[in-house]
Amino acid sequence: TAPELLFPAGDAGLSAAQVVEVLNTRVEGATDASRRANVLALWNAVAAAVGSGRTQVANVEPIITGPFVSPVTDLPDLVGRLFAGPVAARGVAATPLAPGEAPPGVDAETLDFADAVMVFGAVAPSAMSATRDALVYRIEAPPGYDAQVKWAVTLVLYFGFNVQSVYISDSVPANTSTEIEIYDDRSRDQAASANDLFGEYRFVEPAYLIEGVEVVLRLGTDFLTGTGGVASGDTLPTTTTSTTIG
Repeated sequence: TAPELLFPAGDAGLSAAQVVEVLNTRVEGATDASRRANVLALWNAVAAAVGSGRTQVANVEPIITGPFVSPVTDLPDLVGRLFAGPVAARGVAATPLAPGEAPPGVDAETLDFADAVMVFGAVAPSAMSATRDALVYRIEAPPGYDAQVKWAVTLVLYFGFNVQSVYISDSVPANTSTEIEIYDDRSRDQAASANDLFGEYRFVEPAYLIEGVEVVLRLGTDFLTGTGGVASGDTLPTTTTSTTIG
């Protein structure tokens, strides 16, 4: 049967039920990749509608101070908390499997591993696990350098290490040199194998320790802007360590 037009292209005001309808609608025979742009556009529109937050004053519960907050009671409560402040939409890069790699008739894709690590390390670092018997990194950078941060994640993974957390924030200083915090000095030689790839760098003492993290890599503008002869792009360096990313 011919596809049915749900809503015309362009600006539209959709109810929650209509948003769900759009997300669940699929065209027979079409791949997931073909609808990804529309799905992401919908979520971007939701994020734009949320703006700085959509909490209604009349429905706000008293603020609980201290280390504990009240547990989420149901889905409306979860959505209400999520939309109480600014939100953003971001997909994970994926590539359709080559012919013969997936069973016939199965729409399957392979995720970009470094991109997935970057996204989930940013939104849910406590849910990340170290899959390698190697150092566990946290990568920090000021906003505006997503491609370079992903490249840093790729390099750390390429050298056989783990990435547990990715932190992109205005609170990260834009220093020229990359700063490296190592919680245990005995790991310094192990981490040194990749240090030169991140531009001019210096070791600094950690102000505090983050559970589950052994090395904090605070990217400097020397690396983020590609100045100082720092390599960037898709060319991985030659190494004697594992070269499998994933």
